Amino acid sequence: MIQSGNLTFKCATDLAARRFVVVTPSTDTVAYPAEDAVAHGVTLAESANGVVSVQLLSDTSKSFFYDVEGTIALGGIVGVGTDGKGKADETSVDVCLAKNAVVAGAIGTGYNL
Repeated sequence: MIQSGNLTFKCATDLAARRFVVVTPSTDTVAYPAEDAVAHGVTLAESANGVVSVQLLSDTSKSFFYDVEGTIALGGIVGVGTDGKGKADETSVDVCLAKNAVVAGAIGTGYNL
C-alpha cells in the first residue's frame, strides 16, 4: 500500500460521492451510518466495482464536501442525516463544522478542528 491523503474501502452497496460513512475495520468496509449516528469519513467519489475512496474525518488538515439536507448555518455543527447526507445537528453526535451556509440540495464544505 502507498501512503496517500485518503483511503479506499470496500462497500456492499453503491455509495454516492460526498456522503458520510462509517468504517467497519474488521471487514475493511464502509456504509452510510444511521441518522444521528457517528460517521468516520466522507466519500470523495461514487463507488465503483465495490470500492470507494474515503477521507477520514479525523484528518483535521483538510476540508471536504458533503451533500446537504435541510438548512445549515455558517459555522453550524453538522450531523448525519438520511443516506449519509449532512444536516444541522440536533443531537450530541457531531461530524464536522460548516464552512459555508447551505440549504437542501446544495453541497456543503466541512472541516474539523
